[in-house]
Amino acid sequence: MQKLVFSASVVLLTVLAVPPASAYDCPRGDAAFDRAEMDRAVQAYSTCLSSLGLDDDDKRDLFIARGDSYVLLGQFVDANLDYQVGLAFDRESPEIFLRLSRLSALQEEHADAVRHATQAISLDSESVEGRRLRAFSRIAQGFMWQAFEDLGFVLQHRSGDHEVRLARAEVLHAIGESEEALEEIAIVLESEPENTQGLRLRDTLNEVLQSE
Repeated sequence: MQKLVFSASVVLLTVLAVPPASAYDCPRGDAAFDRAEMDRAVQAYSTCLSSLGLDDDDKRDLFIARGDSYVLLGQFVDANLDYQVGLAFDRESPEIFLRLSRLSALQEEHADAVRHATQAISLDSESVEGRRLRAFSRIAQGFMWQAFEDLGFVLQHRSGDHEVRLARAEVLHAIGESEEALEEIAIVLESEPENTQGLRLRDTLNEVLQSE
């Protein structure tokens, strides 16, 4: 039987959909980040971090923002360091644990990604993003049943998340529910007929079913 393998790399590379809401204004850094000028963003956030009078929340948000910039530069060691420093200012920040989870997944350290996502969920039981990240890393680990539960939670809150629904289709196939997998794919293609991944998965799954 041909094995389907879901790749979450594209999903995980959209690491920084929403920069952290900061109580401290660092407009040059934020503007550079929005323009995808990450070197300039790092410089600007570093300058802001040298400012006097920053409280712990300011420092936390600036370290997160600079860490996000480092991620998009591919400087994962520096990003991890900034996130860890940010965590030192706020041990109960689910946003930092989510970023650590994404960063670990990008480095294919999925056990750490699951651990960090679980920590985020423990701080925010309704964290949809935490469940999403944990699901993709559990798929990478081969823990399909656990991933299935997290994917279901995400779809309850984000029914239009096509990446998650297609991942669920692959999990369904992996646990022997191929017909249900095709139903999930059909939902995606009904709303987005040209979804390349959905079309590929549908064709591949049909080939698999015909060869059984």
